[in-house]
Amino acid sequence: MISRDKNRAAVILWSVANEIPRSEERLKFISALAERVHSLDTTRLVTAALETHYVDPHTILADDSVGKYVDVASCNEYIGWYDGLPDKIDGIAWKTAYDKPFIISEFGADAVWTEEFQANVYRRQIAMFRRIPFLSGTIAWVLVDFRSPRLRWRLFSTRTAASRRPRSTCCAITIDRLRADSDDLHPRSNCWRSSPGYKDLNSG
Repeated sequence: MISRDKNRAAVILWSVANEIPRSEERLKFISALAERVHSLDTTRLVTAALETHYVDPHTILADDSVGKYVDVASCNEYIGWYDGLPDKIDGIAWKTAYDKPFIISEFGADAVWTEEFQANVYRRQIAMFRRIPFLSGTIAWVLVDFRSPRLRWRLFSTRTAASRRPRSTCCAITIDRLRADSDDLHPRSNCWRSSPGYKDLNSG
């Protein structure tokens, strides 16, 4: 994949893991994989979606040991969808064990919900992101942007639920555009450069 896609300008990070349960075998494999990726492409940073956990009812800590081996730490965040109701988002604080750029690699709400529900979750999530001092950027998750052996089941499940409620993401997309247009919490913005651990690859 790296040999095939390394000249594509749209590729900004290589990800070596996505929420893989903690184990010594996992750590050994992922650390070796990150080293291999660096050897194949010295121009891009390596990331992984880390496992996180609550240290108290209102604080999430990202201290997954995989974070030691990546350039950009990241995690997926679905408070208000998989984790409680939307009002839970308002009281959540974040901590990280790593002094390096940190991104939310997935967030959002499934399209089985109404547009208004999705927009409410987005507004609360974006407000929460602005309270995370070490956050460098975010990536909104959408349903049908990838191939996977599980995709057929996922589409069936979503379409079945959507038969009872119209499936739409218009409000959520509008909210996300407002976020992007503000140039805040967006990978293109200067928050990358102001983040602890940022390294400008063009500076030599």
